[in-house]
Amino acid sequence: MTATDTVKKLDNQEQKRNVILIVKDSTQYSKRFLAELRAWGPGHKFELTDNKIVADSQHGTIIQLIPKGETVVLRGLKNDKKYELRLRRIDYTSISYEFLFVDKDGKLLTEQGIGEIRSDFMLGSGMDEDDKGLDYGISSEYWTNDDRKNLSSIRLGVVDNKIVGRIYGEQKGFALEEAPF
Repeated sequence: MTATDTVKKLDNQEQKRNVILIVKDSTQYSKRFLAELRAWGPGHKFELTDNKIVADSQHGTIIQLIPKGETVVLRGLKNDKKYELRLRRIDYTSISYEFLFVDKDGKLLTEQGIGEIRSDFMLGSGMDEDDKGLDYGISSEYWTNDDRKNLSSIRLGVVDNKIVGRIYGEQKGFALEEAPF
């Protein structure tokens, strides 16, 4: 057996790994999230009930900062650039977003799409800073999963009982500079 055959065999085994997935209501999670949980999730047995997840025997929560059925609008200003992000929760793992960006020269960029959390979200969160330079923990991070979009990720947290966030991405000459909200 060659090294290439060994890698292919390992890849196939990873894709067909023995995973138990118990979901109370699969319509409450994105299809991509469930498929990635089966293929790459950190564990072999997953139980999903509403925003609760048990991975093997570790209990966790899919944090919901955006209330279901409501649109949350986040605004930011940095280096004479204006940012506006409208978020609406679709299910426990997905949000829809509408992003507006105006640079200092008045160029406008608008974008709409869907962001989803990754199946390995429970492994840990990162840190960001608010506009005053204070660190806060990332409660939710949504990835756009579409390289044709300008945004690559939307990171949300809470500071002083307010939702704050940053977006990341760059394309078509618009540098988003870790835009603050």
